[in-house]
Amino acid sequence: MWVSSITLCGNPLLKIAGLRAETLDLVEEILDALKQSSIRSRFSTRSYPGDMLAGPSSGLHLHLSTINLNGERASPEDFLAGILNHMSSLCAFEMANYDGYVRSVGDAAGAWIGFGTDNRDLLVRKINDWHWEFRTMDGTANPYLFVAAVLLAALDGLARKTELVWKDCKVFPHLMDKRMRVEYGINNSMPATLKEALYCLRSDAVIIAWIPADFLTWYLSVVDKEVEKVGKMTDGQRRLRSLEDF
Repeated sequence: MWVSSITLCGNPLLKIAGLRAETLDLVEEILDALKQSSIRSRFSTRSYPGDMLAGPSSGLHLHLSTINLNGERASPEDFLAGILNHMSSLCAFEMANYDGYVRSVGDAAGAWIGFGTDNRDLLVRKINDWHWEFRTMDGTANPYLFVAAVLLAALDGLARKTELVWKDCKVFPHLMDKRMRVEYGINNSMPATLKEALYCLRSDAVIIAWIPADFLTWYLSVVDKEVEKVGKMTDGQRRLRSLEDF
C-alpha cells in the first residue's frame, strides 16, 4: 500500500480519530506510525488552501476624521481635495514596494483617483462627511510617514481652499466608460509602478517643500536603488525576498 500525499490544513487544530493536536505534531505522529507499520510511503506536502496569488490582494486602510482643535468641523471638501490632489505623489510613501502596484493596476486598491460613499472600488471611501477611509496603503509602508504626508496634503487643501473637482461616485469604476468617469471628475489613474510614483513625487513641488531635503534625498536614493535591484529579479525571487524582509 502506498500513501502518496498528506495535505496540511490551515486550521491549527485538527481532529482525526479522536486525536486533537497541533497540526505539525499530528503529522509527526502520522509519520512515526507509518514507520512502525508495513505501509510503504512517500510523501509530498502542500498547503491548503492553495496558492491564492491570482485572487484578491490585501492591504491596510487608514481612517481619518476632520475636526479642528476647537471641536468644530473642518471643511470636508477642502480636506479631501488636498489629499486627492496629491494622491499620485503620496503613493511613493503608501505603496513603497515594487510589487505593491499590482493592487492599483488590478483595481483592488482603486485604479482611479476619486472617492465614493461606501464605494470600496475607489481609493477613498466616504463613510460620512467627516469620516474617510483611505484604502491604498500596503503592509510595507511606514505608517507614520504616510499618515504625516496625508495630513500635510489635507492641511494644504484646507489652507488653499482647494476645489473638490471630484463628485461622490457610487458606481464601480470598471463599469464606467470614459464619458461617465469625466462626469465624476475621475480623469487620472493611479501610478502603475513604484518608479512612476517616485516620478510623481519628484514633480510635486508642494510635497517636496514640506519634507526636509536631507530626508527626501535619503528616501529617494534608497527607493531608487530598490527599484533598480528588485526590478531585475523574477517574481519568485522577489517573493522570497519579501518573505525574508517582512
